[in-house]
Amino acid sequence: MIHLHDWLTTESVPFASKITNTLDHYVHDHDFFEIFYLLEGYILHSLNGEVSQLQAGDIIFLNPEDVHFFIREKGNECRHRDIIIRPDLFQVACDYISPSFFSNYLNKKIPKKANLSSAKIKALEQTLN
Repeated sequence: MIHLHDWLTTESVPFASKITNTLDHYVHDHDFFEIFYLLEGYILHSLNGEVSQLQAGDIIFLNPEDVHFFIREKGNECRHRDIIIRPDLFQVACDYISPSFFSNYLNKKIPKKANLSSAKIKALEQTLN
């Protein structure tokens, strides 16, 4: 297993984003929070030993200690946007939503998976680009 260190963010730029369509099959965890959503296609995703099929619009929230990787079928053209968030920014964002949100999130009282409409993805992509 690979442990990824945050190489993309700084204190002045506390989150980063990139689009991934290859080389996402390595088992890894990281020292940052990650949010990713599928832009197009479908893919199998292993999260802490549980495999599920994801499709365009699915958004997943990952904790630093979560172990995950993607399983691509040959020729799968799935693309996903990865958003890397420093732990301090993630907690500030959660606290903005509610004083108990961060604790509830860490204690698995809030789902880690949701689905975004194509219009929401388009708006996010415009903002991130």
